[in-house]
Amino acid sequence: MVTAMEKASGRKINYVIGERRPGDLDEVYSDPSKAERELGWKATRGLDDMTRDLWRWQQQNPQATAEGAFRLNPGALIAMKGRSWSGWKWLEGGMGLELWYKGMKRYGLLNRV
Repeated sequence: MVTAMEKASGRKINYVIGERRPGDLDEVYSDPSKAERELGWKATRGLDDMTRDLWRWQQQNPQATAEGAFRLNPGALIAMKGRSWSGWKWLEGGMGLELWYKGMKRYGLLNRV
């Protein structure tokens, strides 16, 4: 996720991968085949497309990242540390990549092994 977002934004993201916390998943996978089987929906875009679209949307909607729009989720797998990035507000201790996790989870594209 970090590499894909760096590629989409053209910016280096400083991040720290720490010890797992209680409740953190061991691994997560994205497999849209269940959505295709059960809903008849077929994925047509990959990670690079999605992160590029996310970055473009973010650039066009900087007001959408007001403080409180994103929260560090206790289940976030990666925490980013550093300064404000295109209007995103880092919460104390960093901001999780909850945005992507929530999107993938919302559409049932995350599977726990």
